[in-house]
Amino acid sequence: MPRGLYLLLLRHAVQGDMVMACPPPAAACLAVARHYTPPNGPCACRSAVLLKYVAGVSGDRITIHQDGVRVNGLLLPNSVRSTRDARGRPVTGFTGNFVLAPHQLWLTGLDARSWDSRYFGPISADSIRGVVHPLWVWR
Repeated sequence: MPRGLYLLLLRHAVQGDMVMACPPPAAACLAVARHYTPPNGPCACRSAVLLKYVAGVSGDRITIHQDGVRVNGLLLPNSVRSTRDARGRPVTGFTGNFVLAPHQLWLTGLDARSWDSRYFGPISADSIRGVVHPLWVWR
């Protein structure tokens, strides 16, 4: 996500919202170890929070295929999973065809290289720190 100034809204996230979230603990630890996120954050292993969009909510069907991730049949842009990170290290991705359970969310980024649910799966709604609204951003 672009650097900038964001307004934090303390409300429940809905599909389409940009959110500030902690990745699942194992993913957070991997993110810190591999420098995907900066250290000294509030998440597991002191990972920083992620800024992502909510692409799927409870009851949505997620399909992960070689052409990308689909939510209720709609292909998400830039959602093809990579098998290697930017440094050439192997990464595993989440696979399957399933319906999100109550209190589960599917997160996505705008960039094809985004560290998102493609790699760590759905997250608990309790992992959301807040909904964010960009006030002033730059690329």
